[in-house]
Amino acid sequence: LEMYTKLTKQMKDDRYYPALKTLEQLEHTYLPRVKGYRFSQIMTENIPKLRDSIKEASMSEFVDFLENIREHSDRIGQVAMKQGQKQSSIEDRVTKQGKETSIKKNRPGTNSPPESESHGNPFDDDDDDEFQEDEDPDEEEEE
Repeated sequence: LEMYTKLTKQMKDDRYYPALKTLEQLEHTYLPRVKGYRFSQIMTENIPKLRDSIKEASMSEFVDFLENIREHSDRIGQVAMKQGQKQSSIEDRVTKQGKETSIKKNRPGTNSPPESESHGNPFDDDDDDEFQEDEDPDEEEEE
C-alpha cells in the first residue's frame, strides 16, 4: 500500500520516470508477495491503466516541450549565430595580433630567436633578455 501511495504521488507530481520505476517494483516485487489479497488483485488489474496514464501524460508533456522548442528555435538560432560571430571575431583579432607580434620579433636587427625556437607561439615572450640586470642609471650618478 505504501508503494501504491508513492506511485500515485509521483504521478500527481508529474514525475513519470520515478513513477514507472515504482510501478515496476510494485508489479514485480511487492504485489506477488500479497497476491492472495483482494486489494492486490485490484492493483494488479490497474497496472496497465496506470502505465497507459503515465505514458499519455509523459507524451503530452514531451509534445508540449517540442512545440515550445519549435516556437523559440528561430530566436535560439539567431542568438547562436551572433555568439558564433563574436567568437570568430575574437579569434581573428587574437590571430592577427599574434602575427603582428611574430613579425616584429623576426625583423632584422632584433635578437629574437627564429620562430622554430619559440615553438610558433605568438604569446611566448622570449625577449626577457632586455629586462635582465642592466646597470641602473641612478647607481652611476651616486658614484
